[in-house]
Order: sequence, then C-alpha cells, then structure tokens
Amino acid sequence: IEAVLAHKRAIPFCRFNGGVGRTGQAKNEGATGGQARWPVKSAEFLLNLLRNAESNAEVKGLDVDNLFISHIQVNKAMRQRRRTYRAHGRINPYMSMPC
Repeated sequence: IEAVLAHKRAIPFCRFNGGVGRTGQAKNEGATGGQARWPVKSAEFLLNLLRNAESNAEVKGLDVDNLFISHIQVNKAMRQRRRTYRAHGRINPYMSMPC
C-alpha cells in the first residue's frame, strides 16, 4: 500500500475502467489492457484502517504478528444531494459521490 502511495506500484483496473489511462506499471501487475491507477485516497484509508487494527490488538494484548484479515467489505456510500435549477422553474437533483 505504501508503494501505491509513492506511485511505485499501480493497481490494475479491470472492471470499471472507462477513461482509465494506460501505464507501463500495469504490465508488471498483470493487467491485460495496461490500464492502471494509483488510488491514493483509498490506499490512505485502508492503511489507516490497518494501523488502527494493529494498535487495537496491541492494546488488547494480542500477538500482532499473527493477525490476519479474514473478511473485508466495501459498500457504496450514499450520494450527497444538491439541486440544480433548470429552465421554466424546474429543479433537478444534482447528486455527487463522496469518494
């Protein structure tokens, strides 16, 4: 994860890859299309989550070397609502994603 933050390793985008540029680091990661990115915000969040889990284990007196991740799940965040004003007095939603 630190290598992603330092732009040393790229994360291949295989599914939602519309508009994702190609990079030479994608070949090293096994991406067939050569499309990869460096998701800095997601990597920072995941790194902070792992550090928090490690410090919680130290406080509880558990062995930090034997920790492992058994399950991880990411759900879609709720969209933030704003409004955009249209012609003839109409108002449409103007939704934005928080991440």
